[in-house]
Amino acid sequence: MKIQTKYTDRCNDQDCWSYYLYTDASTVTKFVTFTFTTPTQPPHVHSIKASLDESLDCVVFSLITTNVKDGTYTLVLKDGEAEVEMETMIVGSRGSVTVLARNVSGLAKVKYGTFYELVSLSNLEVSTTRTPISVSTPPAPPRIVSVSGTSGSDSVGLHWTSSTLSPSTSYSVFLSSTSTPSGVSAHTRTLTIVTDGSGEVIDSSAQLYPFDADKQLEYGTVYSVTRVEETLTSTRIASDAMTITTPSEPSRIEGVQSIVLNGAKTEATVTFSGRLLKLSMGSINATNGSLKWTSVSSLSFVDSESCSAVFSVGLVEDESRMQFKEEYTIEGVGSSYVVNADVSMRIPAAPVLSTLSTSLDTSTNHHFSLSVKVSDVVVSGDFIASFTGVSTPIAISLTNGEGTSRVEVSLNSQFGFNKSYSLSSLVKKESGKEDEHIVFGEILMETLEGPTLSSIRSPTLTPTNLNNVDLKLDCSRMTQELFILKVFDVSDATKKEIDLSFSFGSVSPTSIGEGSFVVYGSEELKYGRTYEVISMTSSTISASVSSSTRFTIPPAPCRVESACCDLLDDEKAFETVLLSGVALPGGSSFSVSIQEWDSKANEVKGLLFVLDGTVSGSGDQTSASVTELIFRNAESKLKYGAEYIVSLLTIADTPTIVNPLVVFQVPAEPTRVTKLSLSPYDALEKKANFVVEGLSMPTNKKLTLSLTSSSPSTVRTIVVSFTTSTAGSGSGILFSENSEEIELDYDTTYELTNVVDEKKDEVLFVGGQTIKTISEPGRVLRVGTVGYSDDKNTTTIALEGHWMETGEFSMEVENTADSSDKPVLTASFGSEVEGTSTAWLYPTAELKFGVRYRIVSLEKKVGMSRKVHVESSIEFSLDPTPARLTGLVQKSPVDKEKELPLVLTGIGMTKGPFTISLSPAGSLTATFTDGTSGSSTAILFSTNEEVSRLNYSTRYEVIGMTDSSSEPVLYDSGLSFVTGTEPTRLVTISSSLRFNPSQTTLLIPVAGRELDTSKEYVVEVKDSVSPFALSNLSMSFSSSEWIVSGTIFGDSVDLLPSHSYSVNGFFVSGSSSPLFFEPISFTVPDPPLIASISATFSTEMNTSILLSVSGSNLPEAFTYVIHLVNSPLTIPIIFTSDTSGSSSPISLIRQPGLQFATTFEVSKISSELDSNLEIPISSKTFGPFTAPTELSLFSDSTGSADESLFGGEDFPARSLGLLFDVVKELNLKRLTISTLTSTIAEKGLDFSSMRVKLSDSMTSHPTIEVKPENGVAWMLRGHGRLELESLTIVGSSELKARGSGLVWMDGGSIEMTKVILKLLETSSPILELSSLSHSSLSETSFLGSVESVFAKVSDTAYMTLSSCTFLGPSTPSSSFSSSNLHSSTEEICSWTGAVIQTSNTNPYLFSSHFSHFHQGAIETVDGRVEVFTSSFQKNFAGFEAFPSFGRNIRCSGNGEVVIESLSGGDGTKEHRNGWIVLEENCTIETDDIAADSVFFSPELTPNEKKAEWNKKTKTFKVGLKGEFLIPCGLWIEVFSIEEKKEKSRQTIALSSSNTVDWTESSMTITLSEEALKQLESKLEWRARVVFGSDDRTSTSVMVKLSASDERKSQFSEHKNWILPLIISASVLLIAFFVILVIVFICRRNKKQNAEKLSTQNKELDDAAFMVKMEPPDQDDIFRQHSSANLVKAPGNALECAPSTEPKIIRQGEAVDPRGVVETRKVIRFGDEQETTIVFTNDTLFNRLHRQQVKLAKEEKQRMSVELAKLAERMRQNFENFTALSRISPHTILLDSSNRVMLQTEEKAGVPTQNSTQSFLGLEPLGEGHEGKRWQAPEIYEGKEKVSAEKAAVFSLGLILWELETESVPFGEVDSTNAQRLLGTGFQPCTDRSMGMELMIVIEKCLSLKPDDRPTLQDLISSLESSSLFSDNQTQQNQVELNA
Repeated sequence: MKIQTKYTDRCNDQDCWSYYLYTDASTVTKFVTFTFTTPTQPPHVHSIKASLDESLDCVVFSLITTNVKDGTYTLVLKDGEAEVEMETMIVGSRGSVTVLARNVSGLAKVKYGTFYELVSLSNLEVSTTRTPISVSTPPAPPRIVSVSGTSGSDSVGLHWTSSTLSPSTSYSVFLSSTSTPSGVSAHTRTLTIVTDGSGEVIDSSAQLYPFDADKQLEYGTVYSVTRVEETLTSTRIASDAMTITTPSEPSRIEGVQSIVLNGAKTEATVTFSGRLLKLSMGSINATNGSLKWTSVSSLSFVDSESCSAVFSVGLVEDESRMQFKEEYTIEGVGSSYVVNADVSMRIPAAPVLSTLSTSLDTSTNHHFSLSVKVSDVVVSGDFIASFTGVSTPIAISLTNGEGTSRVEVSLNSQFGFNKSYSLSSLVKKESGKEDEHIVFGEILMETLEGPTLSSIRSPTLTPTNLNNVDLKLDCSRMTQELFILKVFDVSDATKKEIDLSFSFGSVSPTSIGEGSFVVYGSEELKYGRTYEVISMTSSTISASVSSSTRFTIPPAPCRVESACCDLLDDEKAFETVLLSGVALPGGSSFSVSIQEWDSKANEVKGLLFVLDGTVSGSGDQTSASVTELIFRNAESKLKYGAEYIVSLLTIADTPTIVNPLVVFQVPAEPTRVTKLSLSPYDALEKKANFVVEGLSMPTNKKLTLSLTSSSPSTVRTIVVSFTTSTAGSGSGILFSENSEEIELDYDTTYELTNVVDEKKDEVLFVGGQTIKTISEPGRVLRVGTVGYSDDKNTTTIALEGHWMETGEFSMEVENTADSSDKPVLTASFGSEVEGTSTAWLYPTAELKFGVRYRIVSLEKKVGMSRKVHVESSIEFSLDPTPARLTGLVQKSPVDKEKELPLVLTGIGMTKGPFTISLSPAGSLTATFTDGTSGSSTAILFSTNEEVSRLNYSTRYEVIGMTDSSSEPVLYDSGLSFVTGTEPTRLVTISSSLRFNPSQTTLLIPVAGRELDTSKEYVVEVKDSVSPFALSNLSMSFSSSEWIVSGTIFGDSVDLLPSHSYSVNGFFVSGSSSPLFFEPISFTVPDPPLIASISATFSTEMNTSILLSVSGSNLPEAFTYVIHLVNSPLTIPIIFTSDTSGSSSPISLIRQPGLQFATTFEVSKISSELDSNLEIPISSKTFGPFTAPTELSLFSDSTGSADESLFGGEDFPARSLGLLFDVVKELNLKRLTISTLTSTIAEKGLDFSSMRVKLSDSMTSHPTIEVKPENGVAWMLRGHGRLELESLTIVGSSELKARGSGLVWMDGGSIEMTKVILKLLETSSPILELSSLSHSSLSETSFLGSVESVFAKVSDTAYMTLSSCTFLGPSTPSSSFSSSNLHSSTEEICSWTGAVIQTSNTNPYLFSSHFSHFHQGAIETVDGRVEVFTSSFQKNFAGFEAFPSFGRNIRCSGNGEVVIESLSGGDGTKEHRNGWIVLEENCTIETDDIAADSVFFSPELTPNEKKAEWNKKTKTFKVGLKGEFLIPCGLWIEVFSIEEKKEKSRQTIALSSSNTVDWTESSMTITLSEEALKQLESKLEWRARVVFGSDDRTSTSVMVKLSASDERKSQFSEHKNWILPLIISASVLLIAFFVILVIVFICRRNKKQNAEKLSTQNKELDDAAFMVKMEPPDQDDIFRQHSSANLVKAPGNALECAPSTEPKIIRQGEAVDPRGVVETRKVIRFGDEQETTIVFTNDTLFNRLHRQQVKLAKEEKQRMSVELAKLAERMRQNFENFTALSRISPHTILLDSSNRVMLQTEEKAGVPTQNSTQSFLGLEPLGEGHEGKRWQAPEIYEGKEKVSAEKAAVFSLGLILWELETESVPFGEVDSTNAQRLLGTGFQPCTDRSMGMELMIVIEKCLSLKPDDRPTLQDLISSLESSSLFSDNQTQQNQVELNA
């Protein structure tokens, strides 16, 4: 026996030993643990070890000590020569120190491979009672010292230096890029190096090219060596700091893309592919092996990946030309370029003219055949051959390199006789392509000569045909071709030319031309006429005529020339004899003598008889006829088939001639079908057989009979043939599986209606014959598929039939191998064509597997009404006997009840393996030893989750079986087995072992099977160090898991730290019966220890800290609590791993006991469950922390704030008020709140001099709802710097009720960028600013309410508004009447309360816009307002009598208004109105546009030149009219005139007696008698009505008040009416004359313009061009005259012109550009091709807004559908994507029929941007472009890819809104600001009249997210589905749409 001791370092605070008693046989006979106390052991070092760290450059010394307190010590080692000191920290009796061993610049402390002795540890002596402690450092590791490289073009060579590497070993060098070229991201690479037999690294290289898997390193990259490993073992090898720098990538020629010969075949353009190609390329060196060639010019740079070079080529072989078909290798390019080794090029073959020959044409000796043959390259097409000295080329068509052309050599051609011509070029010309030349050598062509007409011989009638005349011509050198002799009748006064054709049969010096020409009945030549020759020509040449030649035609005779006959009616009963001749006298009776003729004997026979007839018609005729009865008439003079000759024609008083042998034959007697009947049918009744009788029928020839049935009316045809002339037969198919073969129908009566022979000639038949076919029988045609049930127990045979009755049949079948085997089956038909029969195969067999059967008969069981035919040889086969599982028996479980063996039986089984599927879900694998027996094992338990297992206590039934090929295998039903009950089993122990909170017990999570939670178990474990030391550990269920507990500290120790244990037994507590367990082991960890605690600021909040602890063996997932000294605050901390833990962020404000600038001390760290259970900690302090001066809130991407900032309180994520409360507690200089989600501002912030920024860095434009609490007057108040960016601020009911403002500042500055403010209804200004250094608003939008004040600014240096938009409500708050206006001028002329009010402040407006502010836009006092490219629109006060009065700018005090430029709206010529008010000392400066505009002062004209005197009221009334008569600055001056000189003057003030009644366009001034009493009575009085106070702004008009009278005062009624009447009449006459002159001039201009237009149209090949469109610089003129149809004349003068239909120019049509100002390319609805139009004002914009045409809802519906379909057509054409994204009413054109045309180019002659993809980087329209108003907002966001289709849908949505409302979208602002509004989500307002369906469609189209918009196809469907538009037309305003 022996005793083994184990020291335990804790035993009631004293040293203890535990003793274990063992036997020598290593069998535990007794286990005794006893303890005793020994003296305290002094501190000492147990051991020290040395190892290399990960870098292999340092040695790590590890110490194990006893009774050494935790702390920092000095470790002293000695190597025999010198001592080495180092500091180490010892924690928990363990310590380590890392010391540099690699000698770098003498910094190494220790040496590799050296023996060291421990001298001391701090002040403690090393124990002398033990063996001296020593340690040896590891030997120096193998090391890579350095690397150097040499650069090549495709690789870099590497030379490595190393030490002590293993010989013949492979190493992996890991590289990481530290510097990469542009476009290459950081990356890692691995190189492999190999050592030789001596351990030295063999030089290697790293591949830089090609750019595929073979490449190892990148060009231009610096790599650092990060690690070196032995490749096979992955053992790390030491390495010094090393870098590898690869050269920059060179320019490279990689290959040849293409080689193209030019058209002249003198140069070859070679395109090379490469990389980094540049312009500075040198010449090219190439060789074909025998001849080197150097380019004479540099490469042409295409881009960085391609370039091209031009080489000279030719037939002559020299150094200046490359040869066709030769291959050249590129040897070099310049001096700095790399050429791949395999770059070569083969010069293409060129077409070479090998032969060109000429030969005489066989038909003419004045035309030649030019034959061409081209070799090397096969060419085809039309070529042009040019010859030296000849201007006309010759066209020749080549096919496969060969061709022939006919060359004219005539007297009048450019080719002469007997000459040679040299070929100069042979070229193919095609439009739009380069000329294609054919190479050739010297080629010559030669010519000959020819023809003359000498005389014409006297013509004679043709003896054999007296209707013709024969002409003979005497000629010389004629050609073998057709000539035309032109003659004319000398008696014809018109000299009509007649063409006579002559052919010449041979080419000889002299020739005779002969021709026979019709004389009788001819329109050319006639009997007895004289003709004269004009000329003689062929198609290519003219023959010379020697002299004037005439000839005369003989007179015509009367004769019979021929005779024929024909059978007349259908019965062929009558014979007609037709005589043909000439000069037969019409209307004459005649008799003709005929006699039967024997043509064989050429003699007559029979009697001569006479037939009588009459010549029809009058005058000379050519035919006569005689009719005789011939059919079935024995007395007939004519017989069937006989020949007759005409011997005499007798006509009274007319000489006649009968041509010899005028013979005719009577047709043979026609065949006839006389009877048709049916014979018996065939066996299967598939055909109807016919018996036919006939007369004179042809034998062995087929006739086709047409049979017609009446119900239904059909025509069928059958073919019969006659074996004799009277009897025949045929058949008609009644049944066939091919329906096209069926000729007749069953049970149908047919009538014979027609008979034709094989030539489709009709054959006679006797009518009224009928036949009737039989009724159709049922029929079984074949067996279809033979199917089987899933278990192969039955088979189903599909039967195919025809006309079968439904129901059941008895079907007898026969075994084809055993005729005695005749089973009878049941078959059923569910339809006329389909039936089935089912039979058993297993276990009871009606049919047998593997047998072939034949169907014998079929008989219906009940109610058979017709017989059934069975087709012969209808057979079917059954499959062989299938394999089948028949039995399954289970045995007892084995292997600790983990497996259940099964015994299987079957039929015809193979070896397997088989897969058996079970229910419930499960499977088995089975094998068979023979065809009938097999086995399988069911796995019931396995720790491998991938193993297929079955459940315990479960009945499993077989539901499927497959073989190794996954083919199904049959099985008997009901096969099943039952598994046993699962035993209790311990399965696994978790790897996450943990200590209990007291750290005395190890908690081991375990898992098992069938464990009873009400029981306790015992787990027996054994120590791997002492395998006989067994411990029994308790196991119980706790907190939803099973826990095994073992004590590691205390009186009774179960487990020892750092020991490994394995399970040795498993029992129920109190029982000795063993339970099952799996092989399980675990290792006990060391106890936990916290080494240090630290604190850092939170990365999200600089007001919060994070506490972190580090240590060893910390209990993961346990929560402990940090207790602080002198603070009640406890901080929970969770150990996230076994070495570290951390807390949540802890705010240093609003927390008890925590504050900035304080050092915190930890009192203890204890368990959250029990504060007495602590973990030791060494360092216990952290802090202090400096309070921040800047604070950023909401800085994370989710928009959530740090809740710890608020002391752990629940943080309302949408509240800015709580944030403001926190800020007040800090002395901040800067506050930034960014990445806001939608928030609520309910508490104000007094930010004093702080810099505050509210913004959104995620561009989501969050919404801040202003919802102030009671007592909050301003949400933001201070005098620092305030920045608001990318926010939407909305008001609330609380804001309106409390009248709070948004910002109040007294000093500082404010900047607002991309801020939207809306619905801010409050009585306070939104911004109230005073004494600011500056205020700046950029891209800010304000949507105000009635009487809203956006900003009230005072004493501020400047206020800048850049690209801002201010929109007010569309309806003013009140209206004002015009009565007694003089008492209310102050309200009109001196208004207050503008949306922006400034005092002693200088506002600057840049591209900003104000619209619909009825209270006024800007009001300034003592300030300077400057306006740059801004606009004011519809800021109307709403005065009833003065609708054009606008409240835009009001200036008072010493103010100044400077109008630099306007971008539209008020102040431009289109919008003239009163829009600015200047008071007191205010001045205005404007440019020419503003100075010339009439809105600055009214225009006045008097209604009459004198005033009207009212004697009753004693007042003068002056009536005036004008424009913009605003009652501001009006005064009246009355003065007297004597001798045309002013004598006195008096200013009249307006009062109750001196009044003005007026509107904008007229005014009436009433002056009382008192006002004029100071004037002298006998003088002439005149009054001047003045607006304004100085020359710049005043307008006046002079009015005569009265004329002098010697008897009455100035107030008497003036009676001298004659002179005024004369004057008035004169004025009217003059006016009338002026009107006449104007009308005359306009009409004259109109006529001149129409004449010019007509002349231009004629010059343009009758192309009716439209009148010219106005140029862009005349747009203003057209806007002012939109009702007139104006065109821009060539002289830049406007002329009246009629409306003209636009001219449409098709593709390819020539266009004369003269006089054309502008054309547009369009696609037109209903026209498939793109067209070009020359157009006028007929855009949709002009129709709607300039001509103000009212469209009916049907027109709107149709136009919208057409527009959407045209847009879809544009989408399918990539070239139109840019135009598709720019659709607007300006690009939508209309023709006179109101058909839509869509412009495909923005301007004429400017091509659209091409692309091959649907998503493009679409270019936005430029600044000020009107089309921006309709363009999608994503185009202006700078996105790389924008869907042109979705952009077009957005534009179409706006156009649909525009069609319905007849308004311009956001018409109150310019296009740029309209685009900004659309980009922020604003949509044009809809009124109640708009239908809901249309409103939904528009809202979808205008969605900000393109993906939410419909496609063009969806939009078309929506528009076509229903009528969406309302009808805006009324009976009074219908306007006809015109051009």
